[in-house]
Amino acid sequence: MSLIFLSINLFGQKITREFVIERPQIKISNSLYNTIKFVDSRIDTSNLGFVMVDKLNHKAKVIIKSPFSTQISKTLINLIDSSSKSGKLLFQLRQLKFSIHTSGTNERGYCTFNAILYSNNNNTYQKLASLDTIAGISAPEVSNAIINIGSQIIIDFIVSNIKKTLGDSIGYSYKNILNIDSIEKRKIKIYNTDLYTEGLYYSYGSFKDQIPDMSILVKQKQDSSISYVKIFENNKWNKIKSENVYAIVYHGTPYVATKFGYYQLNKSDDKLYFVGKVKPNANTEEEVGSTGLLGSISNIIVSNTGTASYFIILNHINGKFIYYKEMPGPGHLF
Repeated sequence: MSLIFLSINLFGQKITREFVIERPQIKISNSLYNTIKFVDSRIDTSNLGFVMVDKLNHKAKVIIKSPFSTQISKTLINLIDSSSKSGKLLFQLRQLKFSIHTSGTNERGYCTFNAILYSNNNNTYQKLASLDTIAGISAPEVSNAIINIGSQIIIDFIVSNIKKTLGDSIGYSYKNILNIDSIEKRKIKIYNTDLYTEGLYYSYGSFKDQIPDMSILVKQKQDSSISYVKIFENNKWNKIKSENVYAIVYHGTPYVATKFGYYQLNKSDDKLYFVGKVKPNANTEEEVGSTGLLGSISNIIVSNTGTASYFIILNHINGKFIYYKEMPGPGHLF
């Protein structure tokens, strides 16, 4: 596991902070559901990120002691009353990660959350709702607050859907749900082709559909890595900064763009990944990138200082970076 999620004190002990879903402060009458099942579909089920503890701001690994399945079940039980119906829910957790960025005397805490809630009718599951969000808070000390925010996100997600009958009309088997990533990827062109379209892509949206935004001229180094990329505008070819680009395809090979250059994108086990450097940024610890920023995904916190090379997987839903583990040595490994 990457050292970013571990903090060791002077005696070599791991510092941890427990995540607990707090007891709901409300009761919901006439819920359509009184039982809930849990599926953990996170890429790394052992990693909930980190927060800061004590006056020295040591990093503490966020852990869970009571299983998620138990906590989710208790949450529903504590929310409903005797008027509830006998419907069944399934809660699929796809992402839950905490992080804190420090700047002077201020801290900025983040909680990244992604989940799907299904109704269960005779073992046919239909989506009631999905939520993919990043919540943040800024204060001199935010560790307790951001943990509580994560708890409240889960509670609110359940509360907002326990009176809902149907969302998506598509029925899924339990096996389908366990393989929901693969089912979603079958609808995304970039995951179903080995023939990539030459050009520059400003956003994940254009990249996943393989519809380039611009034609390009590319200069390679002797080791075949990308030296620079030019686009034709204002009647001439101009260099473009890699931090303003999502990806390029050159000679049939896709490359993801970061502030530090272009890294070859690879495909294995139905995942798109690369190894490259990323830059510390105050936005969020886990995943950054949005169409509002032209799909830029170059600004990911990997540590409080400096840069590091990471094995990074693309989030197929939104194109954000999910860095999986820190890699030794230089970033251009391909």
